[in-house]
Amino acid sequence: MENCLQSKFIYHQLCDSHPEIPLFLQAWWMETICLGKDWDVILIRNNSGDIVAFMPYLLVKKWGLKMVLQPLLSQTNGVWIFFKGNESDNEKTILNKMVADTLEKELKRLKLVWFFQYFHPQSSIPNILKERGFVISSRQTFVIPDISDEKKLLNSFSSAKQRQIRKAIRNNLRVDFTISPEDFVSFHTACLKQRGETNFHTSEVEISLCREAINRSQGAIIRVLDNENNLHSALFFVWDASTAYYLIPAIDSNYRSSGASTLMVWEAIKMVKNKVKRFDFEGSMDENIARSYKQFGTERVEYAKVERVNSFLIRLLKIFKGAK
Repeated sequence: MENCLQSKFIYHQLCDSHPEIPLFLQAWWMETICLGKDWDVILIRNNSGDIVAFMPYLLVKKWGLKMVLQPLLSQTNGVWIFFKGNESDNEKTILNKMVADTLEKELKRLKLVWFFQYFHPQSSIPNILKERGFVISSRQTFVIPDISDEKKLLNSFSSAKQRQIRKAIRNNLRVDFTISPEDFVSFHTACLKQRGETNFHTSEVEISLCREAINRSQGAIIRVLDNENNLHSALFFVWDASTAYYLIPAIDSNYRSSGASTLMVWEAIKMVKNKVKRFDFEGSMDENIARSYKQFGTERVEYAKVERVNSFLIRLLKIFKGAK
């Protein structure tokens, strides 16, 4: 069994050689989003010693208790399995079961009081873990499945979204990609403050994430300004080999009706359409936000929240939080 540093080194090598690995499961993402925190990766091998799957995780320690929790700004973690593509259904079932067996054993070794992660929509592991006492619930995201055809895509937008784009253009709003990570984070923080909200993560993490994604050509920041250089909205969006993600939007409440936020999405999609096939709005369980995402011609995609609580204290805390 590898130690932590060895596991992370191997994990980085795996991600460098497998570009199909989803963004939120990539080593550089975990390293950046877990800045200053304790994280590791479980490497799962077959009988021949080959790595067939892995699961990165954020380890949180409080009151002498250990928990694996979902990192902020990460849609999913969970297990990623390296299928070859020519497996029969039976072979896939056997591999999934072996991976679930090993994962359960490794999680027991960690002696966790709480395990909580979102698994990638493609993963079948949650169904197996459900049979073993894990609690599985459904989350949703909204995805444009194909952004390659601009005309077809724009026609799939609701009439309201199309009107907002025309309004923004008519009012001479313009977009560019020149805002710095520092200025974007300041603007985002100010927009949250307008709504009486605060950032769940530090400015340092947000700036580091923007810088790293841009340096790796896996992210960009778009902004929308008017003729007087008033900043209406901005968006930090990221992508992997197949999908772009609407990660951190920032919208000035004073310009909420200017059409800037819709123009911003449209121009972001146009910028990334030759890099990826899909555009993921990151989903929301809030009906008002979900309704807005649906107007971009999206499809609803479900993914699993996987959880196991092994502590009476944690159960009480969860019940208390749910009652607030």
